[in-house]
Amino acid sequence: MNEIIKELPNTLESIWGSVKNDEQFNNFALNRVINQQFGDIKSIYDFISEFDWLTYEIYGEPDKDGFVFPFAVSKVKDGVTEYHGNIGDQTSSYHKETVAEHTAIVVANFVGQHICSELLTTIAVLHDVGKKYTSGTNNKGEVCFYGHDTVSAYLAGRWLYGQFDDEDVKLIVAVIFGHMQPKTAWAQKSEKKDEFEKKLVSFFDGDENQAKRAIALIERLSQADEGCRTDEELVAAQEKICRGELILSALG
Repeated sequence: MNEIIKELPNTLESIWGSVKNDEQFNNFALNRVINQQFGDIKSIYDFISEFDWLTYEIYGEPDKDGFVFPFAVSKVKDGVTEYHGNIGDQTSSYHKETVAEHTAIVVANFVGQHICSELLTTIAVLHDVGKKYTSGTNNKGEVCFYGHDTVSAYLAGRWLYGQFDDEDVKLIVAVIFGHMQPKTAWAQKSEKKDEFEKKLVSFFDGDENQAKRAIALIERLSQADEGCRTDEELVAAQEKICRGELILSALG
């Protein structure tokens, strides 16, 4: 993870405390981003693919083609070409689609038939916003996004606090913070889910029902969080991308 982003809190409690206290940091570009104000969820979706003060600070100026080189998270092996691309590109074996396209797919999957669910749409749009600032090249020459879940949760809290009911913002932060758990920690050891739920109960001040609600949404989001592994899957996903963007436009 880039040194600037490492300044951000990375536990649920520290994230929520920083959000409530309107914490500011030493980096001007970082403060500009966390203090950004959006008129609606569609504006946040559009922001995913845009260069901003912080992307310039992290990745430098784009070249004549608008490409940047993500910071190296590990030494690139001999014979592997360093990746250069646009903000929001994804090139791993898990994703052929861009972050914006992926977000639209997740909106369509996660919201389902609940077309007017602002809460579900908000979670889906914000679940990967941290990828914009955690894009790195690994030793396979692929783009990876280590720590994007905690950064996404933090940005969600900063951007939504005061715009939604506090309990809703807290729920959104918790769900985004945990959205990788079913594919990582929970997949490795079943007891990790129980441990995480206990942390959520504490986070929600002893409210077990809210913790269970968060767990259910995390599992649902994880199922919705599918990527396109092949070009054929990306072509097949175009209908979902359009549907996701239509849902966003309806709430914009």
